[in-house]
Amino acid sequence: MLDEISTLQLTSTWKEIKKLIKEDPRYLKYNSDKGEREFRDYIKDKTMTAKTSLRELLQECKFITHKSSDLIKENPNHLKEIQDILKNDKRYLVLDHMEEERNTIVLGFLEELNKRGPPPPPTASESTRRNK
Repeated sequence: MLDEISTLQLTSTWKEIKKLIKEDPRYLKYNSDKGEREFRDYIKDKTMTAKTSLRELLQECKFITHKSSDLIKENPNHLKEIQDILKNDKRYLVLDHMEEERNTIVLGFLEELNKRGPPPPPTASESTRRNK
């Protein structure tokens, strides 16, 4: 039922959504407390999905490499360049209301890439990679 509400966002409140669904026969089966609990769980699940999608976006972004973390330390504007690129994707924008946590995810990803180092060359065979 909540998936059918086109205006529902991660920032929506129970009060706003309750007004939209109060006449729905499916909602009438719930008491108000259970409906609110379902809504909170739904938002929590959607938020987790959004964070996972952000991590997928970061992995897909060719501009981000194992060197990005060091580049940011040398020039903080590099982070802004990364963010400007990410702003073109809704997977980044959907977490606008959680800017600090979103930045933590991005910076954590950059640090993780930095620790892993450069990826193996594309010509390396699978068995060569395993032996290292």
